[in-house]
Amino acid sequence: MRQSEKGRPRLQYSVGQTSSGAWSGGFWGFLIGVFFGPLGSVSGGEGGAGIGALSGYLTGYGINDD
Repeated sequence: MRQSEKGRPRLQYSVGQTSSGAWSGGFWGFLIGVFFGPLGSVSGGEGGAGIGALSGYLTGYGINDD
């Protein structure tokens, strides 16, 4: 927990949700893309990493920050 500029408590996550989402999405995108050949694995990994990073950025752990 940290204090915000206004003195209110704020949660600070120990794991970056965006980076963990990108790694997870890249991994699963790569595995699914393997079925479509070398180009599919590369594009699947890139697309999965992008979608995973976006979903990691937009989600939380279910703990209210207030």
